[in-house]
Amino acid sequence: MASLSGLCSSSPSLKPKHNRIYKLTPSLRKDSFAFSTSSNSNSKLVATHSVAREISADLSKTNNVGVLKKAKQGGLEKGPKALWRRYVDWLYQHKELGLYLDVSRIGFSDEFVSEMEPRFQASFKAMEELEKGAIANPDEGRMVGHYWLRNAKLAPKSFLRVQIENTLDAVCKFADDVISGKIKPPSSPEGRFTQILSVGIGGSALGPQFVAEALAPDNPPLKIRFIDNTDPAGIDHQIAQLGSDLASTLVIVISKSGGTPETRNGLLEVQKAFREAGLDFAKQGVAITQENSLLDNTARIEDWVARFPMFDWVGGRTSEMSAVGLLPAALQGIDIREMLVGASMMDEVNRSTVLRNNPAALLALCWYWASDGIGSKDMVVLPYKDSLLLFSRYLQQLVMESLGKELDLDGNRVNQGITVYGNKGSTDQHAYIQQLREGVHNFFVTFIEVLRDRPPGHDWELEPGVTCGDYLFGMLQGTRSALYANDRESITVTVQEVTPRSVGALIALYERAVGIYASLININAYHQPGVEAGKKAAGQVLALQKRVLAVLNEASCKEPVEPLTLEEVADRCHAPEDIEMIYKIIEHMAANDRAIIAEGNCGSPHSLKVFLGECNVDEFVSPLNHSPACFYNAWRWELFQPFDGSILPKLYLQISKFQPFRLRMDPITNIRTGGRNLGLPPPAKFRRGHLPATAIPVTSTTLSGDVENESASASENDITTDSEDDTAYGGSALGPWHAVIAYDACVRLCLHAWARGCMEAPLFLENECALLRDTFGLQQVLLQSEEELMAKRSSELTSEAAAPKPKKIIGKMKVQVRKVKTTLDPPTGCSMSSLSLSAPVIKLETIRYHLSNFQSTLSSRWQALRKIRVAPHLPANRSFSHQSLAYMHAGTQYIKQVSGLLKIGVTSLCNSSSSYEVVQETYSCMLRLKSSTEEDSIRMQPESSETRIFFPDSLGDDLIVEVQDSKGKHFGRVLAQVATIAEDSTDKLRWWSIYHEPEHEPVGKLQLYLNYSTSSDDNSHLKCGSVAETVAYDLVLEVAMKVQHFQQRNLQLYGSWKWLLTEFASYYGVSDFYTKLRYLSYVMDVATPTADCLTLVHELLMPVVMKGHNKRTLSHQENRILGETKDQIEQILSLVFENYKSLDESSFSGTMDVFKPATGIAAPALEPAVKLYTLVHDILSPEAQTNLCHYFQAAARKRSRRHLAETDEFVTTNNEPNFMDPVAMSTAYQKMTCLCRNIKNEIFTDIEIHNQHILPSFIDLPNLSASIYSTELCNRLRAFLLACPPSGPSPPVAGLVIATADFQRDLASWNISHVKGGVEAKELFHLYIMIWIQDKRQSLLESCKLDKVKWSGVRTQHSTTPFVDEMYDRLRETLSDYEVIICRWPEYVFVLENAISDVEKAIVEALDKQYADVVSPLKENLVPKKFGLKYMQKLAKRSVCSYTVPDELGILLNSMKRMLDVLRPKIETQFKSWGSCIPDGGNTAPGERLSEVTVMLRTKFRGYLQAVVEKLAENTKLQNSTKLKKILQDSKETVGESDIRGRMQPLKEQLTSTVNHLHTVFETHVFIAICQWYWDRMGQDVLSFLENRKENRLWYKGSRIAVSILDDTFASQMQQLVGNALPEKDLEPPRSIMEVRSMLCKDAHNDKDNSYYY
Repeated sequence: MASLSGLCSSSPSLKPKHNRIYKLTPSLRKDSFAFSTSSNSNSKLVATHSVAREISADLSKTNNVGVLKKAKQGGLEKGPKALWRRYVDWLYQHKELGLYLDVSRIGFSDEFVSEMEPRFQASFKAMEELEKGAIANPDEGRMVGHYWLRNAKLAPKSFLRVQIENTLDAVCKFADDVISGKIKPPSSPEGRFTQILSVGIGGSALGPQFVAEALAPDNPPLKIRFIDNTDPAGIDHQIAQLGSDLASTLVIVISKSGGTPETRNGLLEVQKAFREAGLDFAKQGVAITQENSLLDNTARIEDWVARFPMFDWVGGRTSEMSAVGLLPAALQGIDIREMLVGASMMDEVNRSTVLRNNPAALLALCWYWASDGIGSKDMVVLPYKDSLLLFSRYLQQLVMESLGKELDLDGNRVNQGITVYGNKGSTDQHAYIQQLREGVHNFFVTFIEVLRDRPPGHDWELEPGVTCGDYLFGMLQGTRSALYANDRESITVTVQEVTPRSVGALIALYERAVGIYASLININAYHQPGVEAGKKAAGQVLALQKRVLAVLNEASCKEPVEPLTLEEVADRCHAPEDIEMIYKIIEHMAANDRAIIAEGNCGSPHSLKVFLGECNVDEFVSPLNHSPACFYNAWRWELFQPFDGSILPKLYLQISKFQPFRLRMDPITNIRTGGRNLGLPPPAKFRRGHLPATAIPVTSTTLSGDVENESASASENDITTDSEDDTAYGGSALGPWHAVIAYDACVRLCLHAWARGCMEAPLFLENECALLRDTFGLQQVLLQSEEELMAKRSSELTSEAAAPKPKKIIGKMKVQVRKVKTTLDPPTGCSMSSLSLSAPVIKLETIRYHLSNFQSTLSSRWQALRKIRVAPHLPANRSFSHQSLAYMHAGTQYIKQVSGLLKIGVTSLCNSSSSYEVVQETYSCMLRLKSSTEEDSIRMQPESSETRIFFPDSLGDDLIVEVQDSKGKHFGRVLAQVATIAEDSTDKLRWWSIYHEPEHEPVGKLQLYLNYSTSSDDNSHLKCGSVAETVAYDLVLEVAMKVQHFQQRNLQLYGSWKWLLTEFASYYGVSDFYTKLRYLSYVMDVATPTADCLTLVHELLMPVVMKGHNKRTLSHQENRILGETKDQIEQILSLVFENYKSLDESSFSGTMDVFKPATGIAAPALEPAVKLYTLVHDILSPEAQTNLCHYFQAAARKRSRRHLAETDEFVTTNNEPNFMDPVAMSTAYQKMTCLCRNIKNEIFTDIEIHNQHILPSFIDLPNLSASIYSTELCNRLRAFLLACPPSGPSPPVAGLVIATADFQRDLASWNISHVKGGVEAKELFHLYIMIWIQDKRQSLLESCKLDKVKWSGVRTQHSTTPFVDEMYDRLRETLSDYEVIICRWPEYVFVLENAISDVEKAIVEALDKQYADVVSPLKENLVPKKFGLKYMQKLAKRSVCSYTVPDELGILLNSMKRMLDVLRPKIETQFKSWGSCIPDGGNTAPGERLSEVTVMLRTKFRGYLQAVVEKLAENTKLQNSTKLKKILQDSKETVGESDIRGRMQPLKEQLTSTVNHLHTVFETHVFIAICQWYWDRMGQDVLSFLENRKENRLWYKGSRIAVSILDDTFASQMQQLVGNALPEKDLEPPRSIMEVRSMLCKDAHNDKDNSYYY
């Protein structure tokens, strides 16, 4: 039987059985190959396609691979002249940085560059958006902001800029203080830090290592070492190298959450080394982590030297410019601000969108060309400078972790990546240059060249004209040329020298190149799912290992031991598929002496049987004789609640070598200790700060990511632990002696109660007090003798570095009392020797005699007591006999007598004066710390050379020395402040003034020797002595809490344990105030903002506060507890009031896990919180009222900011507008509208809560919160409108206007006082409304321009132009859009009316211009005629052609008529309705401008009608046969009617034809109007004819007939064409006809023979 390690070492090594070399043909070399995994010896070579060769859909679409292949067919340029031209053309230089980039040896062509240009522009745009704060990591919803670190002004949020600047300043200040010695280690002989030990992995180590190697001076102020792995040997090596320098080592722990396993393990190993060296790690530890992370909480609670933040938006591989890289660099004396300047300068040039001027883009171009855009070739990095050796390792993570991705952003499987490796030149010449030049061509090279070899003045020539650096230069150039000659492409990056600025520039150059290349190939460069998968798998391996141990332990605990085969282990672990992994686990544990015993042959795993050398049992198991080394394993399972809320088992494993004595058990937790801890206690409660030094848990499920990929820190509510671990039990840390005393007190109490017939006591006395022994953890302790127990416990507690302490220790102070000097001068003539002093002094012999007698008496009594064995036995009837009761009564009396003897003995020693002798006057001093109780005072005699050690708990502590005279009377008091002592610890011997109290009168001086140091080496010594009743009570209270599972939501004690506590306090005289305060202190340690908790706190605190207003009422200890709990109460009250809308009684933490809308129901915890606040504060004082108001204001700010966070993405910090697409803009306005409603709901719910009358009367909650909500909402609205200016009253914008106006209106209706800076809706939108109206007006006016009119010659169903309908539709839409605004602010109706009237005028003008050709013939008829020479000449020249009304004129007049009768009235009606909402008193009324347009339009329309009629009337005068006057002149009395009608026939026909034509041109209303006018115009001709011939009645007959013909013609034609739709009023003759008839009728009355009647 042997261990696996021994078995495996003897087995033959695994070697391939075949040594064949396959010659690959050129055609096959383009594919990758894989060997068959078959066990057949005749393995065949199987061709497979490389996954990396799979081209993404995006690449396939653009056909870039084809472009690459086509471009590469031409080969590389080899001509010297052509190469020189290419070198000059493509050389990039940055003069200020002294950096050059040569890409001439990469064979891309100009055509390829042109083909790639669109992609590069898209990449530049993507990088620009990234710098502006876009979500660049969609998997985790994070911004990527490492560019902001070197230029904080780029940060998209102001608070981010402040964080960056503050962190940089803090890093610089801390580094200066450490280097100067202002911050120094507590116990270093040098008095300052000399070493740095950096603990971190991945990006937390590679960047700092590279910078340290590149830039650290030869003799830095602090030398740096790194622990960057979880390899135990490597960790031991680094710690061993430090040696004695560990005391002056500053440890920097870097991890985002503190949960990175490698970093956590390194931290624990370092802490162990510190403990073993007797050093306080917290005094030398620095944390760089995310705020509120597990590591941050640990560092804060343990009071590490410093803490620096890591930001969520900075990944590990890009964190070198954060505190991760800057702090180690600054401590080494490196100019970090120069690094940042170099990086910032490089970032600036990398923002260029011109490819040739952007060095990062040139690198990305070369990578894309060389690797075909699919990672087909590796990148070999060769820095020809020793200090840049680690640059290739740094680039390995930066490039490979960023670009090595399986999927692209579209979800396509692409398997991208570029492999990076390298060495330094010219070491590469002797390593792998041979293969690079002549081997597989699967790479391209990046040379890093440094021009300056040595600092100026330090170089010398090895031989004439040649220096050592010349050889290095020659090697670089020769290698570059030799590679290129064999078609191996390369890039050369040249820097002037290695300086902080050039290193910063190199880092920034490659960071940007990676980002651009990732954009080119469409992948996410800022996540690493593969890393997470590996860590998850590692977590599963560890979980499997724990299951294996559990199975083996179960089998090994059987009698006899049951060895298991691997298959059986796998089956019992329920993991048969993981049998190989189980074999590996057992192999590893056996190789490391982990108590695994195996039987069988390692070469045949099936034959192995394994078991543990010792199983986990409570009692000691003797070592196995057949095992050379025996071990024991102890583990305990606890419930661990991960972030998803499920309950998972969590295993803490402890393994230690067997010791040849009884295993030591912790008396409180009953867990074996003494070995090397592989597991840790669960994390303590972070909220209150009780965190053990090693509290960084490892779960059995997954491993957290390291610094570059941890998504978030562990928040307060992320981890829920068992209640036993949630509560800080300080009394349990006091050790077993105190537990024994408390146990003894409980036993005596129960005996006494039992004797009195109490039925609660037997529960604790059964089975030899088994319940009490178990709960106090005394099973192991009580089995040993008292002397052995106390000696052993004293030595164990002294050596146990990890033992918890009762209080926080910040240092130790050794004190000697030297001299006491009074200030009184002796009287004249007297000497000090002549004074007779009567104060007696106890002789040493007398003390010894009394102590000897007391010791013998106590010893005999104690021996008698030990012989008594209490074994109560209940008979069947469950009652005790009288003899048993009497026996217990006697035992109780005996205990009381022993206690009395103690008191009497001590009193007799103090009061006896028989053995005193009168000696010289002396003084004694009682010394104690202010933080301790008066019972802890220590008496010291001046000049006795006695030294006592005190452990202050803070610099605010004081050393109090009470000086007493020989009679024990108070002489005076000395108050020595620890801060004063620590300020100048070198001044050890000082005089301190003695003051007599309460007059505070100086009465003398006291000389003290004070040796203060921050080391607390002596703190672990056990102080023996009597234990105060309060300490015992504390222990009883703690075990009661543990038994009854005291925790956050289970605060009440009940049943027998409550009885025990009450009786204990009463029996031993523990004050009621102390019991309540001590219980309260434990409650406050786990307090939650819930009603039951706050009610309990109020109940416990009320009697103390009501009777303890004067501090003298309470003891010093009670006052101290009260002071501590008041601070905790203030914190929990702050939590309640600042989250009064987010409280949840059903939640374990008492607060909502998810932010929810507010409700009007007050949280149940609010009322008891107010009562509690009133109890602990003077509620009538202005300070208390102001403080309470501040809490509620803070609550309003928190909720307001939470609501505002929903719209943060739409607000910019540079006051520049965001250019978003319409959908995004609509979404933004909808979210802002929702924000207004949510804020209004917050105020409304405050009103409802206020109306429940829970809060004090001086809290006007609605006005208090509304002032904050309204102000912050107004500020956000202003910022939003600046960032996303509204272009018009679209529905989303209108929704925001409505919500804002309603918000202001509702606040006023709720009687909320107006707040300066609050929401003023009109003031917010006024400027935008004015701009909208003006823009709308301008837009409509533009549409009215002649070149914009689209509808020339087209008519609608109304025989109008569509232009008019379209424009009025747009006007109506405009009115509809602005109805929201006008209804809320009617005064804008005037501005809108002016704009509408201007547009209407423009419409009419557009019509005139559009139909100018058809209107032109009418112009001479539109103006009054002036009969002059010019008119007569024009009349003579005019054409005699007949005028025909064109169809276009009909469209024009029809459109104008439709505007007047149909379109405009709708607009006027809308304005009139709005006008009714405007209050009276204005100078103008709505509609005046529109009325002006109406008058103008109507006038123009009538003018056109009149001109048309005149033209038609002129048509009748072109021929004599149609001239009406001519016909009338020819018709006399002698002419017959038939003759007259015959002469009228041509005119009638012409009129009929004209009317028919007019009907085809004009729509009905215009047709009727123009016919009426035309009828009237013909009647005017008749009327004018008759008026000139009133006295000549010869023409009357003809006129009568002509008028009748006219009437008949127009009326009949109109009736015929229009039909029944023609109103009767339109058939009535026009005015001129009526006048003619009137004239003819008058004449007819005078001529009675006239046969015509009208």
